[in-house]
Amino acid sequence: MFATNWILVILLHSNAFAFTSPSNYYFHRLARHTQTKQRSSLPASQTTNDDNISISQNSAVLERLDLTEQIDRWLYLQDLLEGDAKGEDTNEILFSVINSFLDYPPPRKFTDEEGENIILEDSHVETMENLVSIDGCSIQALKDPDCKAGELIVVNALEGLLPGEFENNDAYKSLWDMMEQLHGREAVGQSKASDGPNWDARCVVARVLIYFDFLQDGILEKPQYQ
Repeated sequence: MFATNWILVILLHSNAFAFTSPSNYYFHRLARHTQTKQRSSLPASQTTNDDNISISQNSAVLERLDLTEQIDRWLYLQDLLEGDAKGEDTNEILFSVINSFLDYPPPRKFTDEEGENIILEDSHVETMENLVSIDGCSIQALKDPDCKAGELIVVNALEGLLPGEFENNDAYKSLWDMMEQLHGREAVGQSKASDGPNWDARCVVARVLIYFDFLQDGILEKPQYQ
């Protein structure tokens, strides 16, 4: 593990490792489309003034946990899958990541390069809004000690945000490939067998964070798709 992490550091800083998250796979064509519509009632800390964007509470958790660099977020996801991360910290990260996508959403409908109309599901947006409204600062997917499974209804709702095996097989496979890169192919199977529901919950949270660009971008502070 130690040698692998140092290899990752070298690759990240040499730009030889070009990671594209599943959400980027899904949204990477959006940059050339019209500017996104933001929610009408953003908190003052998240409003924009010309090109000056204030630091919101969403990103405060990254500063507190020292996760502003991609390599640190990679290592955090490794700790999460191994059960070494704190559940409450992860719940707060999860809230901030999903909340930032609600604040700065991609266009709801666009046309891809093959001319097919892509529509972002209303049900997914509704699920995200419900998840962030329950507590207001945290999504109770995990609990301490040992980063165990939290509220099952929350974990199931989060899993519903992920691409399905048949609806978007490429993104589905990419997420599982990332689990194997983070945790090891054999370790994925061993963890599922030995830690059951707790592993499943951590794995769902990790895949959701990756899908919503936590590894690549951290937490959004401005619109990414214009």
